Amino acid sequence: MSQSTVRPASAETTQAVERLVESQEFAFAEVAPDGRIHAVNPFGRLCWEWEERQPLPEDVHMALEGLPVDGSEVLPIQHGGLTLTGIRRGTAGGWVIVGYEPPPPAGHVLDQGAFDDLVGRMPVAALRMAADGVVVYGNAAVSEETGYEIDEIRASRFWQRTLLPAHVEPFENALRDAARRGSARVDVAFRAASGVVREGTFFLYRGEGYHIEGVLIPGPETAASPVDARAATLIAVVEQGADGIALLDGDGVVRYANHRIRELLGIAQIESWLSRQIGDAPGIDPALAEAVTLCLQTRKARPVDAQFVSSAGRECVLSTTVIPLTVDGQPAGCAVQFRAPATTERPEDPTARFQEAAAMLREVAATSPDLGIVLDAACRIVGEAARADRVRVVVPSVAGSAASIAWSTDTLVDPTPEQDREIRFVIADRDLLYIGPDPETEGHMLAEMLPIEEALWIRLPAVHPDAFLAIERLPLRIEPRHAWTGRDRAQIRKIVETADVLCSWFGLDVRYRGLVDLVEDATFECVVSDAGERQFSRMAGQIEAVTGVPADRWLSGSAPGWVAGLVQEEDRPAVRAHDHVLQQGVSSSATYRIVRADGSLRWVAERARPVAVPGGGTGFVAVLRDVTERREQEDRLAEALATAENLARRQTAFVATLSHEVRTPIGAIQGYAELLTRELDELQARGGDVPVALREFVTSIEDRARRLTSLVQDLFDLSSIELGHAAVQRVPVPVHDTVSLCASKQAARLREKGLTIRLQLDSRDPKVLSDPRRLEQVFDGLLSNAVKFTETGTITVRTRAAKREVVVEVEDTGIGITPEFQHRIFQAFTQEEDWRNRRYDGTGLGLSLVKRLLDLLGGRIEVESRKEVGSIFRVYLPTVRGPVTRGAVMPRAERG
Repeated sequence: MSQSTVRPASAETTQAVERLVESQEFAFAEVAPDGRIHAVNPFGRLCWEWEERQPLPEDVHMALEGLPVDGSEVLPIQHGGLTLTGIRRGTAGGWVIVGYEPPPPAGHVLDQGAFDDLVGRMPVAALRMAADGVVVYGNAAVSEETGYEIDEIRASRFWQRTLLPAHVEPFENALRDAARRGSARVDVAFRAASGVVREGTFFLYRGEGYHIEGVLIPGPETAASPVDARAATLIAVVEQGADGIALLDGDGVVRYANHRIRELLGIAQIESWLSRQIGDAPGIDPALAEAVTLCLQTRKARPVDAQFVSSAGRECVLSTTVIPLTVDGQPAGCAVQFRAPATTERPEDPTARFQEAAAMLREVAATSPDLGIVLDAACRIVGEAARADRVRVVVPSVAGSAASIAWSTDTLVDPTPEQDREIRFVIADRDLLYIGPDPETEGHMLAEMLPIEEALWIRLPAVHPDAFLAIERLPLRIEPRHAWTGRDRAQIRKIVETADVLCSWFGLDVRYRGLVDLVEDATFECVVSDAGERQFSRMAGQIEAVTGVPADRWLSGSAPGWVAGLVQEEDRPAVRAHDHVLQQGVSSSATYRIVRADGSLRWVAERARPVAVPGGGTGFVAVLRDVTERREQEDRLAEALATAENLARRQTAFVATLSHEVRTPIGAIQGYAELLTRELDELQARGGDVPVALREFVTSIEDRARRLTSLVQDLFDLSSIELGHAAVQRVPVPVHDTVSLCASKQAARLREKGLTIRLQLDSRDPKVLSDPRRLEQVFDGLLSNAVKFTETGTITVRTRAAKREVVVEVEDTGIGITPEFQHRIFQAFTQEEDWRNRRYDGTGLGLSLVKRLLDLLGGRIEVESRKEVGSIFRVYLPTVRGPVTRGAVMPRAERG
């Protein structure tokens, strides 16, 4: 594929890329939109040395950003010796990188796998180290040369602990040179696991990702003689001594300096002394150079207090002693002993200083209106407490690191992004990195590579998951100062964690305040004083719209008292009782009236819950809402409801009175009709001639009078129930007797319509707690309704005894009820058919009366129906508590 070819990423391409994840022939990586590596396969880690969450190299990232949306392209760069193809996933979906070995030159045949095995097969020791000297990889020859297993070598500063003491510093210098200039060479001597001292030459090269790659060309083996062992032991003692020691040859040239002198004056300063005449060494006091000359001439020791300038530019005074050296009786130069002046001062305990700083942090977080102000103040407080030169907030960006100096002691030069990237590479995914002169720390070499005397980088997740607070000391100060002790670093980390927590809380508080500002209700926090008045600690701005008094006046105490000055006098006892309940630790609500400053009367609803307050005691947090309009609406609705109920009562009373008045004349008409029927029967029995029309007229009068009597009785019962005048008794009633009685009443109508009734009764003959007459009315109504709306088929009555109730079902095969009308079936004066084309007589009172009677009896009813199929009315009645008396099994009766 040529570099200018662009093609869309099809579904087949995407599937093919997914199969590359586990490939051992292609390197594969997924890159997030922010330029961080999301995933990389093992071959990619080997070739590119990339890890998850690591920022992508800038040149690769820039090449990816030039890709078209949803397209792929061969990138114009190579990385890790591989040709790269990039695939862009939409506008914000990140990228995919596929790396593969470039094709060999024409005419050249590359043996498969030869390159992969090359490093492992090298006959000399080859290894890869991080910038601080930690071994990342070593081939088999390293183990053969040193006698140590690969697992003992990897992930440790192996060469610093196996080199002879005199060769440690040159090796460290060579590492720094390789990191800075790209390559370095150093002759070393090391002790193998067998005790044999080996010599060799290390060739160091700077590789990808700031790694240092080294090849060791071995020299001849040297047996570990007793003299060598004694010399090595003496050198080890000198290296670990409390005093600085420098060795000079007979010409006054500095040949060696131990670890302590490097601590006192800095590695860079001591490096400038090596291989130089003592008088020409930078920063040497002329008085010391003169003492060295006299010692070499007179062979006598000479003490002198000399002034020096360290690598960081600090001036200091050290007590020195020049001591002549002799080997085999011959002069062999001299040694200079460096010792810091004795002091009786005890190291300062930083605890009190940092505790005071933590208190200042909490005060700032509690009083500042903005998170930025809190963060700036935190940087200043942390910097002053740590006695640092500057404090920075370092946040990652696509280009590298966006870092701002939040606080500094003076105008300082900003660090470069490259310096921050080197630190980030070493810190990786950890939360803390210390950079300083201590050679045992991971960031030791960074202090020499970068213009930093000492620094502590601590992660700040409250600002950003990958943000750091960099507390730094720079090599610009003149007065001497001690490096941070372990106690100092622990206190710094603790106060930074405190600042991070406060920033998190402040961020939550800002979001809380923003949310509160969006709510129409007013919120506040307060405690109740001994005098019964509220003292407010927090209040939302919406309080002014509710009470007419600004929030700041309530908070400052300049507003009139809440209960005495705001609440209407008649409602004050209720508000005080509400506050008392809250003080007992129980949530409470209250609705009361307030008198605003303009004299208007408003209704407010308050909901509150208790909270603990600092220093002990109980306060509460509350939400206050103006409910005046709602209260006025409720009053209007209550008035309208009362009017409607009064009207309904009057209408019901009218119906009851009318029913009572109509029932007497209708009863008389029905009696006269029955009398006429008997007279006609007697006349016909005596042989008299009774006209057919007359018989029909009398029968019609009797039937209509019976219907009117039933209607008037239903109206009377319904109005009595609604007026609350209907009385019921509660006695045990046999259900089956009542059902059988009601079924027998329908026998004539059943025969007239040709219907059949089936009684499927429970064998236990249950009893219910009810009123016998009212229960009979219920079953009369249900059976009458079933017979009325059934033209053909069967009516079935079932009973079933449960633990606490008896279920009675009345099922018919009638016309059924539509689902839309089923919820209205128990309303008075309603029938499904329109009155203009109604096929069935009736007023629609039967089922309504059944429903109200069941409510009185403590029962309930439900309906299940399908149009043109039939209906089931299911009644639930409370059973008699106590043992159930079993009766004889009643046969299933069929009547027609």
